[in-house]
Amino acid sequence: MRISWRIRIGLTLLHHLFLTGNTATNIKLFAKLFNMFRPLRGAGLVKRGTILSYLSVFLSRSLSTRQKLEISTHHYAFLQAVFSAEQLSALFNEGIEFYAEQNSSDPLNILLVHSPAYIYEGPCALTFNVNGTEYARISFMTAPGYLFGLDDLSVFYISCMQKKHSEEGTSKITHVNSIHPVTTLLKVLKAFGSAHGIDKCIAVAAENQLSYIPGREDYDYFFSLYDDFWLSKGGSVLGTDYLLPFPLVQKPILDIKQTHRNRIRKKRTKLQQIHNAVYNRFKH
Repeated sequence: MRISWRIRIGLTLLHHLFLTGNTATNIKLFAKLFNMFRPLRGAGLVKRGTILSYLSVFLSRSLSTRQKLEISTHHYAFLQAVFSAEQLSALFNEGIEFYAEQNSSDPLNILLVHSPAYIYEGPCALTFNVNGTEYARISFMTAPGYLFGLDDLSVFYISCMQKKHSEEGTSKITHVNSIHPVTTLLKVLKAFGSAHGIDKCIAVAAENQLSYIPGREDYDYFFSLYDDFWLSKGGSVLGTDYLLPFPLVQKPILDIKQTHRNRIRKKRTKLQQIHNAVYNRFKH
């Protein structure tokens, strides 16, 4: 027997709002998020049942229902505060272009997108695209700092990193600036944050990431993709995740082999150019 959407919504609300503790707080937060979604639904940008995604397995294994609802309400309030109606429409459709290079045989652009297909690992993502094909993404939401013991009004919560693994993908990415795409995306996120007073990230640990499965054979790779990477960028343990401050840590130029220094300087100059372009576009 097919269960109607009304019954499905009712069962989801019963479980996550009433049976997980903090019932009164959860109901208030859900009502706030529901009202925040009204203009988005009215504009046809989100579907009726989308809000249920924010109650179940969502964003991180370490977050409670209350925390997920607080992050969600904070995030959508932030989006509606910093983007115009036209930009919001673009975000929920083709995406907002943050950066583009058209002066090569493989044009690059970086988009901020809202992806229903990836909503459980974070509905908003910066994507690294070459010739219209996505090769990397960082999924994140904007969260209130107090949830993580910080005084910041807002921080970014990075919940997922993905990079395409293929010979074609590697050659395309290498051809464009010779910079790791995730490093480029973090630089863009830093610039966007700087334009809006955000200078810290909470970065998900491998064991809290939703794609992690205990006992998976590629655990070492998965761990290196998250925990080791955050530490290499200057991250420090914060609770069960990592605190990643901006600007990201860079190896001192004198610690780099002399034969590599010019190449590293060029990469860093390019990253700063990208940062400045994004910052100037979104600064108040």
